Amino acid sequence: MDIQGALLEAYHYGREYTDQGKVADYIPELAKQNPELVGATLISPENTVYSVGDDRYKFSAQSIAKII
Repeated sequence: MDIQGALLEAYHYGREYTDQGKVADYIPELAKQNPELVGATLISPENTVYSVGDDRYKFSAQSIAKII
C-alpha cells in the first residue's frame, strides 16, 4: 500500500470514532471546535504532500500539539 492509501485508510478508520469523544470545554478555543472535523497532512523528506479529510481547516493548536 502506498502512503496516500495508508493515510486514507487511517482517516476512514478514525472517522468512525469522532462521536465517542468530547471537545474540551475548559479551553475556550477548543470549545469552539467542531468534533466531527478530521484531517491529516504528511510531508515526506522529498517534499511530497499527502493529505486527507478536512486538511485545509485551521484546527486549534491545542488539537495538533497532543498528536505530536
